[in-house]
Amino acid sequence: MNGIPKSPLNRYNQVTDVVVAYNKFVDSDSPFQFGVGTNIAQAAVLPKSEIRSARPLRTEVVNNVIYNSKGDANPIIEHDKADGVAFKSNMLVMVISLTSCLDDSLPNIGDLPDFTNPTPFYNVEDVSSSEFDCNDVEISANYDFNFQAGSNLAVNGTQNQWSVSPSDGVTFINKDLPILEQAIKGELATVVALEDAIAKLEFKLPCETNPAKADVLEAQIAGLKIDLQAANDNLSETTLQNVANLEAQIAALPAASLQDRELIF
Repeated sequence: MNGIPKSPLNRYNQVTDVVVAYNKFVDSDSPFQFGVGTNIAQAAVLPKSEIRSARPLRTEVVNNVIYNSKGDANPIIEHDKADGVAFKSNMLVMVISLTSCLDDSLPNIGDLPDFTNPTPFYNVEDVSSSEFDCNDVEISANYDFNFQAGSNLAVNGTQNQWSVSPSDGVTFINKDLPILEQAIKGELATVVALEDAIAKLEFKLPCETNPAKADVLEAQIAGLKIDLQAANDNLSETTLQNVANLEAQIAALPAASLQDRELIF
C-alpha cells in the first residue's frame, strides 16, 4: 500500500528498505500488488494528510515462488508505479497435465481413464527467449515444452484421446515450424546476424548514461544499418526463391493439436 508523506503515527508510513524473499504463493491470484489504495487522483479534493502518494522505496522482491494451478495472467499488479521495487530470481510455476482416456467409439468403454500406458514424456528445452532490464536483471524467460505424444499413439491397438489442463494460455505449435524457421535463418544468415547485432546495440542504447558512449553506439547502429541494407540488396534470386518456398511451407502447415504424435507448446 502507498504511504502518506510525513505520515502521522495513526496513518500509513511509507514502505522503505524492505526485502520480500523466500515465500511461496499457492493459488493466490495476483499475489504482488503495489500502490493499493492510491488516491492521488483525488488530491484536488482531499487534504494532503489523506493522500496516499508515497510509493515503496529501496524494496527488493527476490527468490519467491508463485504457483497457480489455473494460471495467472497478472501475478504482479501496479495500482501505482512500482519504480522503487526491484525484482530478481522469482519463479512463476504452472503445472501442465497431459492425460488420456480410451476412445469413445469403443463399445462398452466410454471415457474410462487410461491406467495402462502410454505415459507421455517430454523434453524441457533451454530458454528460448529472455528479457533483461538495464541492470541485467532477468525480467522474463520463455521455455519450449516438447511433448511427444498424441491420440494416435496406440496401446495394444487401442486409440487414446488426449487432453491438456489447464488449457488457458497454452498454444500448440506444429513440430515442423521451428525447423522451417531455422532453415529461413540459414538462407538469410548474413541478414539475420546483422539484425541481431543491431538489436543488441539498440537494447543497450537507452541504458547508456554516458553521452560519449551513447554517440558511439548510435554510430555503430547507423553503420550496421547500412551493412544490413547492402546485405538485403545482395540477396540472390535463388535465395529469395528458397525463402519464399519455405514461407509457403509454413503457411501450409496444419494447425497443431493433441491429435499429433508430436507437438510443441
